[in-house]
Amino acid sequence: MTAYGYDFHQTTIAKIEAAQRPLRVRELADFAALYGVGVQELVYVPSRTLQEVEREIEDAEARLRLAHAAAAMAAQDAENARAAARDAENANQAALTNLAVLNGRLDALTADRENLRRLNSSSDSGFEGAGDGATPDVLRSEDISIGAAAEGSPIVLRILLGSHLRQLRESKEITAQQAARALHWALSSISRLELGQISVKEHDLAGLLTFYDVTDAQERLKWLNLAQNSNALGWWQGYYSDILPGLFEPYIGLEATAAEIRIFEAGKIPDLLQTDDYSLAVNSEMYKYYPAKDITARVQLGVTRRERLLKRSNAPYLQVVLDEVVLRRQVGSATVMRDQLKYLAKTAERPNTEIRVLPLTAGTLPAGASFRILHFGEAERHSIVYLEQLTSALYLDKSGEVDTYMDAMRELTSRALPAEETVSFLHRITAK
Repeated sequence: MTAYGYDFHQTTIAKIEAAQRPLRVRELADFAALYGVGVQELVYVPSRTLQEVEREIEDAEARLRLAHAAAAMAAQDAENARAAARDAENANQAALTNLAVLNGRLDALTADRENLRRLNSSSDSGFEGAGDGATPDVLRSEDISIGAAAEGSPIVLRILLGSHLRQLRESKEITAQQAARALHWALSSISRLELGQISVKEHDLAGLLTFYDVTDAQERLKWLNLAQNSNALGWWQGYYSDILPGLFEPYIGLEATAAEIRIFEAGKIPDLLQTDDYSLAVNSEMYKYYPAKDITARVQLGVTRRERLLKRSNAPYLQVVLDEVVLRRQVGSATVMRDQLKYLAKTAERPNTEIRVLPLTAGTLPAGASFRILHFGEAERHSIVYLEQLTSALYLDKSGEVDTYMDAMRELTSRALPAEETVSFLHRITAK
């Protein structure tokens, strides 16, 4: 008998469905076709309900979300740890730089103290008899006690004189307008004098001191000595006046008295670190249409500056950050360049000199052009920024402007290679 179109007896189907008779293997396909299902569905019966599977899916999804959140937190913790490590390294480099600066400044100040003691001792002997109306026949530089660290630089002496005159005027509660009217000067003359932009004749200074009620003979003599020396010629003016750019002349005077010099250079090796051959190559290119004797004089000026500034007992602390491009750009022959890099590596080992290379991978520079920062021991003339252009130069001394360049120098230093790595870097370049 056929059941539902298949070759099954109704009794057989009933027994199989009542589990009273086993379903033979050869009957699986026919039975599956009878119910319209696959053979697998008859063999493997699901052990869980749909609701149970849904709950398990929800539980797996919830655990997955928690795992994602935990992974994100771990990644953030790792990034924070890397940032903290970078900050710690930057702080360490800044501390090492500050330590070197302070050591260098302490050495310079110690030397200045010895000079001041010697100069004050000479001044005391020079003032003997001044209170009795005696006046020395010649005003000597040894009698100066104000700005003794100026080491004969008339420009800096003039700046110091103007700064001290401004302090003296303000201590007497006298305005610049009152001083100008009393002496029949223009107000701009008082301002320029106090800024160190102009010199002052001794008889004009004497009148100004009288108006400021400075009557002590010894004190007046110190002021007059300072004024006389501020009107003198600098060491460079007698030899290099013809070839020295007017825009650069004030810088030499300021450089000669700086306690600290910070330089960022993106164009060429700074003149204070040049070899003679490198300097000759640079000047021959920059002044190719000038007479040969002028080029030779410019090279000799650099030699004299280096000897007078860096080889003296109280040499300033020198910090230089060089863009790597400066080292890669060949000036002169390959031999000239190799010798220059060797000289840099040797100079970097001096105790009062710090040279760092800013690698090409340092990113965008915080300063678009080269600059120099000169720091002085005189509190009233703390720092000056020097910016040289093609046809002019800028001298910035306002605190906000100076602070901006100090911040830029700190940023450049933090991105540059440490001093020890810079020396190794220079040796690697010269070995190629």
